[in-house]
Amino acid sequence: MSVRKLDKARGSMIGAAYGDSNWHLGYRATYRTDLVAATASGLLDMIPRNIDCIWDEYLRWYWAQKKIPQMADSGLAEVFESARMGTFNQLHKDVKGCNAVERVSPVGIAYYDDTEFAFHVALCVAVMTHGEPEDYMPAAYLATMIAYLISGESLEASMSHSREKVIAFSASKKKATIDAIDRATVAVNNEIPVKTARYFRESEDEDQRLRGSEALAIALYSVLKSPEDPIQAVAIASSLSPEPGSALIAGAIAGAMHGLAPFMWELADQGIDTEPYAKLDGMAMDLLLKEP
Repeated sequence: MSVRKLDKARGSMIGAAYGDSNWHLGYRATYRTDLVAATASGLLDMIPRNIDCIWDEYLRWYWAQKKIPQMADSGLAEVFESARMGTFNQLHKDVKGCNAVERVSPVGIAYYDDTEFAFHVALCVAVMTHGEPEDYMPAAYLATMIAYLISGESLEASMSHSREKVIAFSASKKKATIDAIDRATVAVNNEIPVKTARYFRESEDEDQRLRGSEALAIALYSVLKSPEDPIQAVAIASSLSPEPGSALIAGAIAGAMHGLAPFMWELADQGIDTEPYAKLDGMAMDLLLKEP
């Protein structure tokens, strides 16, 4: 196990939490970071080829918290209340939003050396709560991209390889995710001035929650716009997004590129207590060192 891979894994986990908390004044992480941690915890308990441990961890977390105001309009509470895990045979079609993408980055850490498996595990984890391809396909893309980045691939190569897996999976379910990737790339390559999330939205209704593909597009744009500065990449995502999801995703990607140090330095500079991040840091190390 290389020290660099371990640093990237830790950076991805802490970067996600930093992105989530950066969106708020006062650096307060939300339930989104809790669900990233729940995914990691479930993966650490996971019996090979059996993802029920992750679902069990989500339910355990939910029933311990119960009332989370920010989650009220996400549809997640209803899914957890029902205790019915979504599958491709029984989808939760009424739940829409970007949480499926937000919480899967630990899958890419755990299976950085098996990107095919990472892709399919992330799909199943996303489908537990979200039944539309606009929300679950970007999750598979993100986890795969994280895996490639941790294994040492460049940002461009990681995006390209992950894009190919989305295309190969399903012709009918790929459109929103491929459009999101291409929209972000075109905006950066053509220096299109992007001031709000509207550029990345598929719907004209700006009051609607970001879909997974939209949140992914903002995150990719932000990282492509500032590939050498992870803190700036998160700041761009925070400024463009109407909710924390895109900044969390950008942080997970940027951390898998640059490692742990930039986020810890920034937290120290801001006088933020880093103790709450210690559990996530430990989980990242455990995921990378986990026996197959």
